[in-house]
Amino acid sequence: MNPFTGSIKYLSANLYNSLLALVFYLLLARYLTPIYLGEIALVQLLASLITSVFAVMPINLIMREVSHDLTTGRGLAVAEVSLMFPAIIAPALLIFVFFPKYVLISLPYFFLTIYTFYQQAVLSGMGKFSEANIGAIISSSFRYGLAVFGVIARNIDLIILFWTLGAIASLIYYSEKIRVKPKWHFKEFKAVALAGLPIYLNGVISFISSQGDRVVTYALLGAYFFGIYQLAAMISTVPPIMINSISSAILPASTFYYVKGKSITQMSSLTFRLYAIISLPLALIGYALSYPVILKLFPQYVLGARPLELLILFLTATMPFQSLSIFIITAKKSYIPFLIIGSASAIEVVGASYALIPKLNVLGAAIAQSLNAVLTSALFVYFSVRQNVFILDRKNLLASALVAIALMGFLGTYTWAIALIAVIAGIKLTGILDKEDVKTVASFAPPQLKRVVGLLAVLAS
Repeated sequence: MNPFTGSIKYLSANLYNSLLALVFYLLLARYLTPIYLGEIALVQLLASLITSVFAVMPINLIMREVSHDLTTGRGLAVAEVSLMFPAIIAPALLIFVFFPKYVLISLPYFFLTIYTFYQQAVLSGMGKFSEANIGAIISSSFRYGLAVFGVIARNIDLIILFWTLGAIASLIYYSEKIRVKPKWHFKEFKAVALAGLPIYLNGVISFISSQGDRVVTYALLGAYFFGIYQLAAMISTVPPIMINSISSAILPASTFYYVKGKSITQMSSLTFRLYAIISLPLALIGYALSYPVILKLFPQYVLGARPLELLILFLTATMPFQSLSIFIITAKKSYIPFLIIGSASAIEVVGASYALIPKLNVLGAAIAQSLNAVLTSALFVYFSVRQNVFILDRKNLLASALVAIALMGFLGTYTWAIALIAVIAGIKLTGILDKEDVKTVASFAPPQLKRVVGLLAVLAS
């Protein structure tokens, strides 16, 4: 089970999906009225709600347990019950019959969304990273590619039809690759659901917290300013989504090697430092490009330039700390920290949004979300150290200091260029990545990524 190759596969698929989605929604905003945009956004929001609220068997645990069962030869009972679970909860989707027509005709899409959601988790747990990503690409090609014909026709029913067809195509492909029939196992369901209860509750709360700033923006400022903030928020999530795709491969791989006796603190430390090397330059470059992009391409959204700078910098630069959640799950000690972190996150983002938006407009919402990234990062460090899955040694402290240097650029202490130079020089001179780390990465890296390994070797001390 190769985590590096798997990470590249997830990264490539997420890059494709993120860019395609971005183009789709930009076209949607350009050619359709805000009413149409709002209806499509509601369908997408409800689909996300379903995979958060209805998924009481957390996919992270599914990936871990499937990987663990295959490694220890225990069979595929967890995989079977995971594929059966969507059919069990399908009747709950009938609550949407009271919604408008365009939501009602989306019911098949909602069911297919949660079914393929679990199929992808099972494939990831099996180590079939290519197959998991190909299915996602198939679905996105329909949802954000072919659905453009629905945008051109100004027909929301046609858009939802393409979304549903994409989900069907993905389901068929996944089914061919999994070769596991759905079957109910109450014992395995109970074990996963109870063990993952804190993760599930954290997912629900995280859904609330991630959308809280947007809901409050709309409630306090109206549709015009909400549209401005929505564009900034949507663009700012692209780098974190690409970086976070690595976790989809690292989680089952770390479980595999942890069962084999590898040190979890060594795995978490190397992951933390690699995340820093990837995310910090990307965060600073994204920060530098934010204002020119908004000014040149979307001048009517210029009020969102400063919020975009803030969001893309803080959400991307704090990704190393967010990566620690992978190893809290891998260690299988306690998932209560996820519930605590999620609750604190939800309270902060909603409370700060209500306090700051009336004074600072959409910038207040961006500040609330950025503070949330700092808060959750601190909590992930605290709980990962407390559970002995992460050590604040010299290298990790130096990597954390580089994150602080990058974030301080927003306060005007120095320019983004100086911050970028300081980060790159810090990576090289402080030794947060050494030759042994590069050898470890090289042992997993496929031949076509030799240049990337070479770049890491240049940065290593």
